[in-house]
This record gives sequence, C-alpha cells and structure tokens, in this order.
Amino acid sequence: MAMSLGLITAGGVAVAQEATPPTSSTPGASPAPVSQEYPVAVHQGACPQPEAEPVGDPVNAQTFGSTAEEAQAVGSSSLPAALTAEIALDSPLTEVTDVPHVVAIHASPDEFGMVIACGDIAGSVVENTLIIPIRPVNQGTVAGTATIQEEDESLTITVSVVPEVMATNQ
Repeated sequence: MAMSLGLITAGGVAVAQEATPPTSSTPGASPAPVSQEYPVAVHQGACPQPEAEPVGDPVNAQTFGSTAEEAQAVGSSSLPAALTAEIALDSPLTEVTDVPHVVAIHASPDEFGMVIACGDIAGSVVENTLIIPIRPVNQGTVAGTATIQEEDESLTITVSVVPEVMATNQ
C-alpha cells in the first residue's frame, strides 16, 4: 500500500512558544500556548499500541492560530490552548479502514515510540467525512478528535489536541 503523508500549511511547522498561563481573573488573557511538542501520525494497527512505523512523516501539533496572521485572541482562560495538526494522505478512506489504522499522538519527538493518545480510524461516514475520538492511553494526558475528509481518493486529516486532560486511562 503506497501512501504519502505531508503537512498542509504555509510556512512550515511552528513550535509553540512557552508562556506563563493566564488566569481566569486576567481580563482579556487568551489561553496559554503549549510549549510541549506532540508529534501526530497515522499508523497501521489498533489502539493503544499501533505498529511502530508511521505511514509517512509525523506532523507536530501546534497552538491553534499560532501561524495565522488574522488570529485574534478573545476571552480568557486558565486552560492551555488547543493544538492542531493537518495531515494529507494520498489514499482513499477504504485503504485506512479495510486494514486497521489509527491516528496517534506521541509523547515528544524524542519519545516518538511512546503513544500517549490514540484513535482508531473507524466509525460512520457522513458526506465523505469521518470524525473519530482520540483518547488518552499509556498514562497520557492529552485527548482530542480527528476529522477525516475524503476528496478525489485523498484524505485530509485535521487533528485537534486538548493538552493536560485529567483522565484516568490505562
């Protein structure tokens, strides 16, 4: 099965900058950027332990809006900012569902072998779109969703990552 994986962004991958988290009492403070890098990749296999080699190159999730010139901070929060990653996969949806595949979030670039959140690519497709949950595994503290859209036998996978989720997992 020949597949390629790439990042759909302009300007490359940005690393979120570390910041002091604002508190809910700080008027106009936006959610704090997350300094941790979380590589996201598609793997063959099933959660919580998919095959080690990713399908294509992993993509680092980044703070939502960090690369958009028109981004505007609104509201205030003491929670960390949401992260996003976009993956292009030159494959129809059937290639990642006929043989089990997952969207995996890894601990860090240095600990790529440690999957800390995972979602099986399976579920109901509505208008060429599949949305899957990504749950913490292996004592991970991140969760999220992946929206998988098929167009012309290619997939765009948009992953939303919520860091520092307090959840009991195995």
